[in-house]
Amino acid sequence: MPQKQKEFLDHLYPKDDKLLGREVDYLLRSASLICSTYAYYRKVLPDNAFKSVMINNVKNHMVFDKDHPKARMHREAIQAIEKDLTDKKVMFYLYMFA
Repeated sequence: MPQKQKEFLDHLYPKDDKLLGREVDYLLRSASLICSTYAYYRKVLPDNAFKSVMINNVKNHMVFDKDHPKARMHREAIQAIEKDLTDKKVMFYLYMFA
């Protein structure tokens, strides 16, 4: 695995001792990053609906901008699944994102 890719994975999925008890947080962070990157490159929303963020000193990750109304709607939809993930109702969302 390339070193830079490993750094991204370490940021999104820290070592097991840091992950324990926060699995849902990391799953939601990953889902948000994947969905926003897909939406940006597929031009689902206009460019001003995204902002560039830094992960491990690389500033080219496009995420939903909370100041844009439609982007905020998508962010909130992803965050709304937190309770279902906590209640172990994950399979529905796996089918939805497939």
